[in-house]
Amino acid sequence: MIDDLRGQIDVLDKKILSLLKERFVIAQQIGDLKKGNDLPVVDEDREALILKKLAEVSIKEGLNPDFVCSVYELIFKESRRLQC
Repeated sequence: MIDDLRGQIDVLDKKILSLLKERFVIAQQIGDLKKGNDLPVVDEDREALILKKLAEVSIKEGLNPDFVCSVYELIFKESRRLQC
């Protein structure tokens, strides 16, 4: 029983990593566009809006919004690194 559940978690972990990879590829494309148009890497207004929406969805889904926002702050940090 526990092995089956852990197997399900393993499958979900692979999906999460695949989605992160896809997100980072798009972030790099956005970085290329920003460079080509002399735009700053960081868009604080956009990040704040995303975090606000994620917090709202997290609450509706029964997730800890502080945790979710902390995860996304790390995702933003890596996205900015890739855009430089």
